[in-house]
Amino acid sequence: MRPNLKTTFVALACAAAGPASAAAAAIALTERLAVETRDGKVLLHVSFENRGKRTLYVPASLARDDEPEGNLFEIVDTASGAPLAYTGKMVKRGPLGRDDYVAIAPHSLRRNTIDLSRSYAFARGAHSYSLTAPAHFLPTLEALDAPVALAPAPASFRHSVP
Repeated sequence: MRPNLKTTFVALACAAAGPASAAAAAIALTERLAVETRDGKVLLHVSFENRGKRTLYVPASLARDDEPEGNLFEIVDTASGAPLAYTGKMVKRGPLGRDDYVAIAPHSLRRNTIDLSRSYAFARGAHSYSLTAPAHFLPTLEALDAPVALAPAPASFRHSVP
């Protein structure tokens, strides 16, 4: 996709790093985020790249779902510092299980687009926002209680609501 006057992209990456060991060297997961605004929509493009030697598991809410099913992201109006209210659907659920993860094979890339347009209370007019998308991955599905944090830097974007 090429940016135009109605589109704003901000890309960032976050790599996971663990202890300095042979096992940690086999884990090389990068998360990239890009926020695109066009035609009244706010689209979050997420990609996970596994450059390691073993399959890793990321939450389906980021790797597969097309709309959030809960307040997964923090979006802040940068002028006021006020967080946007989450207005989307809420799914009551217990802890994440095996089916709540998507496998990322070694040396592969997984992309997904999440539509945030109806899920957050974007203010009327043109505003600048900062989006934080904390995430994690699992080195194995046998370790559901031991997620490894991914903490990408916030993505900045502008969005206009008539």
